[in-house]
Amino acid sequence: MTGMTRRELITGAAAAAGAVAVLPGPARAQTTQKRELIVAQGGDIAFFDPHMSTSSNDIRVSFNLYDNLTSRHPDGKLYPGLATEWKLTAPTTWTFKLRPGVKFHEGWGELAAEDVKFTVEQNLKPDSQGGSAPFFRRYLHRVETPDKLTVVMHFKDKVWEVPSLFSQFVGYQNPTSKKYLEQVGEEKATLHPIGTGPYR
Repeated sequence: MTGMTRRELITGAAAAAGAVAVLPGPARAQTTQKRELIVAQGGDIAFFDPHMSTSSNDIRVSFNLYDNLTSRHPDGKLYPGLATEWKLTAPTTWTFKLRPGVKFHEGWGELAAEDVKFTVEQNLKPDSQGGSAPFFRRYLHRVETPDKLTVVMHFKDKVWEVPSLFSQFVGYQNPTSKKYLEQVGEEKATLHPIGTGPYR
């Protein structure tokens, strides 16, 4: 028998148990797949429609409901989003090719060029208050959809930053389903938005 006191024995046993508890072990898979995510933020949402607001509370939500044509990554470069490619096809014309097979939430069909055209033109409405509305009112001439996956935007002047602008979340092309909005009306569509983003 050693000269260890009871206090030293208990302290040593607790330390040993703690060491065992932090040893790496096999990871256990989650047994249930949760379908709901609850998020809190410091203020309420005013608009689900990104063409009607520049509020950061609204943008944090719309960022997850909708996708953009292009995506700005941490390295500062632009990457494909809903558009797989884009190019300047004339001095004042930008052409975007859309990703095939992108589906809207809740079975509202696949994203098509007419949805992008429709959403871009939402910026031209007199009551549109999104951050992109002044840009489109000033520069956009017309939008064409030569086929289901091609969007051609004609501008009044040379605008080099168009692909970059479409990576932003202040109304710059967060496409919604044209069919959905026309069928249910703007009021319901604003309260129950339909996008292509990771959350609905």
